Amino acid sequence: MQELRGDQFPWAAISRTGDRAVVPRIASAMTDRFLVRVFAMHLGRGGRFLEVGAAGSPWLGHVARTLGAEAWGLDPSPLGLARAARAAADVRDRLTLVAGELHDRALLPAGTFHVVYSGGWVERLPSSRPTLERFTELVAPDGVVVTVVPNLRGVNGALQALADRDTFARHVVHTPETLDAVHADAGLVPVERTRYLDLVDLGCVDWTRLAGRLPRQLRRAVSYGLSLSRRAGIAVAARTDADGGRLLAPMIGGVYRRRGC
Repeated sequence: MQELRGDQFPWAAISRTGDRAVVPRIASAMTDRFLVRVFAMHLGRGGRFLEVGAAGSPWLGHVARTLGAEAWGLDPSPLGLARAARAAADVRDRLTLVAGELHDRALLPAGTFHVVYSGGWVERLPSSRPTLERFTELVAPDGVVVTVVPNLRGVNGALQALADRDTFARHVVHTPETLDAVHADAGLVPVERTRYLDLVDLGCVDWTRLAGRLPRQLRRAVSYGLSLSRRAGIAVAARTDADGGRLLAPMIGGVYRRRGC
């Protein structure tokens, strides 16, 4: 286990790894706007935020920088945490990074987080109940659990199965109803029921295996097309606040609190 305050993180070591992976930017996509709004509602200066699966995430830096919150990130990958740390280097005094496993109860203070967020984590678990029960332990009595997962019931799911059947098989396919239900089983009730997010984004599909078989020029053309689909979806959703529903929306997400709180 490695738990480090931001000012203790080995910043020089990060630069020596040569890793230059780009941390995604927070954009005007509906999912990003949903998260910005929810985090602002439940966090403030002195609030405590936890992201589970924080590798390469921009959200630690965002909540520390814009909301003055204390940002914690948990991930088993030190390299992934290093990428998140690089994106939050300007607010390192409000950053705590924990390399380890969620179910190691020695790593995180229970009942103290005003937001427990996971994006693209819960759907990777054959049984999500132990993880969501752990979220319930970690969230403060007045806090919320925020969960976002891919929508694999529509076009993106069909394309993922076509592009890489093994990757698709490692995911549990959730609907808004099933995501609410698994949270309820873990003692969490909706503050905002799960909804479809964004209009269309074919770039959410993992094309790595299929793209590796294509000639370089064709790979570039495919990459450009995926980028174009994302930009077009963001532009239309921003003007209309419309989502793509079951068929096209790339993501679903909801907000929950502990039952009885």
